[in-house]
Amino acid sequence: SILSHGDKGEFELGNETVSAEMSDEQTAAWQSLADNFIDNANLYIYGCNVAEDSVEGQALLDTLGEITGTDVFGGPYDRGTQDRQDCQSREGSLDGRL
Repeated sequence: SILSHGDKGEFELGNETVSAEMSDEQTAAWQSLADNFIDNANLYIYGCNVAEDSVEGQALLDTLGEITGTDVFGGPYDRGTQDRQDCQSREGSLDGRL
């Protein structure tokens, strides 16, 4: 799980912005990280509007999923203003309290 500042189709990680348009360096770092994931791992990204219903949000989830081999879920809402825990995924949605 990643808890971060986010916006439509992107989130902050350290001093970098992660979006579907990743550099080769960022892609290599995510692939390296994924080597340490367990089988059938999921990746949850909590940041405002990261997966807002948009082309950018879905592209981010799809890209991270392809690079890491995981199902990626991201929140479509402002995290600080909604009493919701719904997440969108590249393959559907996950609703409920986390």
